[in-house]
Amino acid sequence: MTPADPTAAPDPPPSLRLRGPARLDIILRTGRCPDMGRRRVHVRAGRTLVVRVVPPVSRARIEVTAEPPLLPVVPAHRVGSGPAPTYHAEYIGHTTGKLSPLPTTVCLRVVVIDGQHDPFRLTIPVTIWPSVGTLVLWWVAAYLGIVGLRWRDTLAHGQSVWDVFPQIGADLPYLSGLLILGVVVLVPLRLAGWAMTIGDPGGDDS
Repeated sequence: MTPADPTAAPDPPPSLRLRGPARLDIILRTGRCPDMGRRRVHVRAGRTLVVRVVPPVSRARIEVTAEPPLLPVVPAHRVGSGPAPTYHAEYIGHTTGKLSPLPTTVCLRVVVIDGQHDPFRLTIPVTIWPSVGTLVLWWVAAYLGIVGLRWRDTLAHGQSVWDVFPQIGADLPYLSGLLILGVVVLVPLRLAGWAMTIGDPGGDDS
């Protein structure tokens, strides 16, 4: 029997052992890392987040849940076996109401169930940004609304629908300027979205 090495560090007591995931990866389905900043993950609506979690011990189970509108595509399930199994899940981001031009922040939660009374919980804030298509749709709707109001009197009092074409020719500089203004307006809209992400995202670990 080999005597114990008196210089070896003693094993830590159970209360101090690491209970969190041994490894946690969050990537896009394309394999790229999503944008991260302000203590949260950033993803554009319509893109899929792939979550891979390695438990601290092989006997532990992993649960992954998310708040809507971060919706599950592939529920968390165990992949492989052995001393280092991996749990895999996929979630796709949507914006609130599907057509909101502003971002929304929700929570992605990872729970390590290791047989102890109080499971380890990890909360990851995820900010979902509107898709480019949503922003374009909002601008087209606003553009057509402004143009419609401008030409309303012409359409209402003209003798025929063809009377609007001279108005279109006269309004070409105005319409061009309105298009350019629409691109400029997207900048403060983006800044407003970033302002909404300032502050504590509310994530906690336990």
